[in-house]
Amino acid sequence: MMMLQVISFEMASVGTTCSVMIEGLTRRQFQDLVLSVGTHRTERRLSPLEVAQLIQTAVNTGMTRSECADILDLGTTQVSTFLKLLKLPRSIRYLADWGGKTNASISFSTMAELTRLAPSDQIEAAEAILKYRLKWKEVVQLVQIKIRSSSTLIEAINTVLRLRPRIIKQYLFLGAVYKGDQQKRLGLLSASQRSVIFDSILLQLVGRRSNIVGNLGTENFTIVSTIDLAESLGQQPDELEQQVNGYLGEALGTL
Repeated sequence: MMMLQVISFEMASVGTTCSVMIEGLTRRQFQDLVLSVGTHRTERRLSPLEVAQLIQTAVNTGMTRSECADILDLGTTQVSTFLKLLKLPRSIRYLADWGGKTNASISFSTMAELTRLAPSDQIEAAEAILKYRLKWKEVVQLVQIKIRSSSTLIEAINTVLRLRPRIIKQYLFLGAVYKGDQQKRLGLLSASQRSVIFDSILLQLVGRRSNIVGNLGTENFTIVSTIDLAESLGQQPDELEQQVNGYLGEALGTL
């Protein structure tokens, strides 16, 4: 028999008490969820992907999307946008962020738009967003061109870029986390914890450089810069990937 859980807690930020019925989430998970959604939030405890995973947990245990939306004070369209992130390939889901705060991340609404593309095009489209810093409207254009014409994805990307007064190009490095045990350990960490780890890795790798940013998932990592990073370090791409994995092993070994 399905059990409903009543969660009541005080939201210190607004000085009110919230009492709701929700299924499948712990008290801490629900608090984190409530304190992460809504356009008024400046500091958020969870990443968009983590929000999507908790909403999906609630749906899996019997709640409807409409019920989730009511409890979280969101529209059902917003709830659906979060859940679309779970339809993306695992190798790019971690790139979803709140408003694409860095050049190594993509706003979750933009990432959700990619689900309209064929799965084979979604990874390449995400890479193009990072490489050319495509805005949400440009991504909408890109998807529409690809769906409504016989253009390849590359042709659709080039069409969008030609509409720009100036092309902004950055260097994108996509790497893999080699070891399965490290992937498992990363899976136990929050997005913010992984961010701290990767910031320390970049600091060891290149020092404090504002033109080089990165993002760490559980199976992959991304580095975006205004220069060819491997070339500037006098390395081949696979050597750079190995070096990052070495630093990652050291970082995880200290946890």
